Amino acid sequence: MGSMKMYFHFGYDDKNVLFKGLDITSIGDLVGFMVAFVLLSICYEGLKAFRETIRIKELARRRQSPHGKMYSESHPLVETVRFARPPFCSKLRLVQAFLHVLQMFMGYILMLAFMAYNAWVCIAILIGGGIGHLLFTWLVETPLSDSSDHCM
Repeated sequence: MGSMKMYFHFGYDDKNVLFKGLDITSIGDLVGFMVAFVLLSICYEGLKAFRETIRIKELARRRQSPHGKMYSESHPLVETVRFARPPFCSKLRLVQAFLHVLQMFMGYILMLAFMAYNAWVCIAILIGGGIGHLLFTWLVETPLSDSSDHCM
């Protein structure tokens, strides 16, 4: 029985990757894992961009709503507009909460895969994250904050 390597290594002999019985025993298995983690990393970045898009659209909608604006504070250099808070259990907040949990789950899966210390899998995760970031920041056309990252 092989033990888990606690150092970065380039190999294809990892046992129990993420789940018991999910093993890398051949180059084909390794390539399959790499493709899966590239795609999962791209999806993770897409989910971050999707959540940001929803947030931006909701803020824009609230700005245009006559009932959303509470008051405005003017200052010679800065104008601050405060908006009424949406209801605690609105549909939008529940969707955002679900998407947040999904993003956390994906982030932890990617973190655990990275912590298997297989350098090929780590490289695949990094490549997928880079591709996803490039793609989705280009599609969304707004700067994304990285404050919503979980474990990555």
